[in-house]
Amino acid sequence: MLRVPTGKYDEVLTGLRGTGRVADRTAKAVDVTDRSWTWTAG
Repeated sequence: MLRVPTGKYDEVLTGLRGTGRVADRTAKAVDVTDRSWTWTAG
């Protein structure tokens, strides 16, 4: 799995072109602007 920021998507795909064979490709975007996160150190 490769996660890429939206603004870098095309750049990353261009950079990966020719490095191997694509077995499967899915693009999905999720807007998390209004979500809040609580992080704690374990």
